[in-house]
Amino acid sequence: MTVDPSQPNKIRTQLISFVIGAFQSLDSGLVRKECAPLVGISIWHNLHSESVRDRYFEEHQMLRKAWRATSKRFDAADEALQTRLRFERSWLYTLMIEFIDRLYNDSTRAAAKDTLAYCERFMELLTDLQSQLPTRRYVNALLRDLNLLPAIRLSPIYTDEDNGLFRDLCNLLDHFSHFPIEDQTGRQLSKLEYDQQHYDVLAKLQRTGYAVFQEKLQLMALANYGSIGNREELDGHLRALSDDELVQLCSLMGLRTEYQSATFLVRDRMFYIEALVALTEQRPTFKDNVRDMSLLPTEKILYETSFLRNESYDGSRPLAIPKLNLQYLTMGDFLWRSFTLYRAESFYGIRKDMETAVKKMQPRGKGVDTRFNSFSRMALPIMKPAVVDVAPSRVGENHPAYVRAEIILDVSRLQVPVRREWEQLRPDDVVFLLAVEGKEDAPMKNGTHNERTTGEELGLHKLRCAQVVQVQDENGKPLRDQAHADGFAPRARQRHLIVNIDAKQYKLDMDHAAEGRPNVYEHINLIVRRKGRENNFLPILESIKRLTLSDIPAPTWLQEVFLGYGDPASATYKRLPNRLHAIDFRDT
Repeated sequence: MTVDPSQPNKIRTQLISFVIGAFQSLDSGLVRKECAPLVGISIWHNLHSESVRDRYFEEHQMLRKAWRATSKRFDAADEALQTRLRFERSWLYTLMIEFIDRLYNDSTRAAAKDTLAYCERFMELLTDLQSQLPTRRYVNALLRDLNLLPAIRLSPIYTDEDNGLFRDLCNLLDHFSHFPIEDQTGRQLSKLEYDQQHYDVLAKLQRTGYAVFQEKLQLMALANYGSIGNREELDGHLRALSDDELVQLCSLMGLRTEYQSATFLVRDRMFYIEALVALTEQRPTFKDNVRDMSLLPTEKILYETSFLRNESYDGSRPLAIPKLNLQYLTMGDFLWRSFTLYRAESFYGIRKDMETAVKKMQPRGKGVDTRFNSFSRMALPIMKPAVVDVAPSRVGENHPAYVRAEIILDVSRLQVPVRREWEQLRPDDVVFLLAVEGKEDAPMKNGTHNERTTGEELGLHKLRCAQVVQVQDENGKPLRDQAHADGFAPRARQRHLIVNIDAKQYKLDMDHAAEGRPNVYEHINLIVRRKGRENNFLPILESIKRLTLSDIPAPTWLQEVFLGYGDPASATYKRLPNRLHAIDFRDT
């Protein structure tokens, strides 16, 4: 039914959802028996040439055995079984070819909404197949062979501005397709091995280009790897080739250049260049991405469309976030998914708390005239923070080691319990500095309820994070708990809060200010804290990040079971190869 073109789009979208559910349930023997043949080695019949297949066989001899076994089984089968085996090996290929046609076919634009829904679901299916080792093993080769990612990136659906979710799903598929892992053995590649693979491809491109088009690609053959791995530079080198020569270079590099004659795929110069670039482009690994991801939110991150889209999830369209599954590719993959999801969850909580605090404070007026008409125990109006020290950056970093600032809190009007809460901020607690403006005249709503989605509409213009270093009294002395033990102390007027502002973001803000944009810190007028129990997101994110960037965070006996492969009983101590058979307790 999934490959039957007479089925209407909506039905086929539902069917693909069902297939996704099936491939998510490979732990059930019944489901696995039905699903496994659809992604077995026999799908390699659809690779575009024998030589590509042989290249995989040379890397792993066991593949050749598996291939011969399936061929023998096919030859020995009767006609009915042969028909079934033929269907099993062509099922995924048929779906992929038809998916590419949908992306480029103008006649399906009439039913654009249904087509988009189907394409999004199909991307989810491909991502699921690529993110589990048993299904990825052979699917990845077919996906690359069809130049699927370049085809998606050049399609009208991808380039349409409204289809943000589709682009996010494509990025997720790209992430898993280029994950640094050995597809057959499931071993995570080190940075060195991953780079070496990439350099081998670049060296092959240089040799092939020089051998066949010596005149035109001489400069490329002499260029360094860093420059050829760069999209713009490679594009510049390939410009010298005519269209036919470009196709010839693609086929020499082992890329598919022949498709079915009936396909809607636009195979123009741009497509072949994109296919070559996709093969040779230098990509950051998931570790590089995690290293660059900010752990402290700003207003831009909190209101990213991908975060907002996840909130209105009703099951009708997929989410472009990694799934917590029964199986993972490697420990690094598990940690990357956990990091991404925990970060999204934390930032959601922070955003809700900030919006609540701003609403309670009821800001009115703009700029310097901003005043607050109400009160919240989690927020205090402040003057702009005074930056007192910017430390020089550490070796290998280009942002200051820390940026220390002093914030004066006016606690004279606070009741004692609330004041105590502010005084009990501990070192390393995260507080939030907001630039808030009021809305002078809210338009009258005639009985309609419209939920605001951006921070600016609520009056939250800027948000920066800071970590508490110390709470001081009016004279600049650190507050000690015993100082306010007796109730006869004079009423406190001010408290000085010493904080470290997010240094990476401070560097960016100062660079922007140097270009003539307004200085964010001049406009900050509100400080917000969160309850201690909910506000522990930073140490958790830092821990996951540190583990993700380290190499092997799990012992070998646990690794396979944890990733959802091996037999769970194999992790019991009785089965361990190095277990102790006797312990001498001496005189214990």
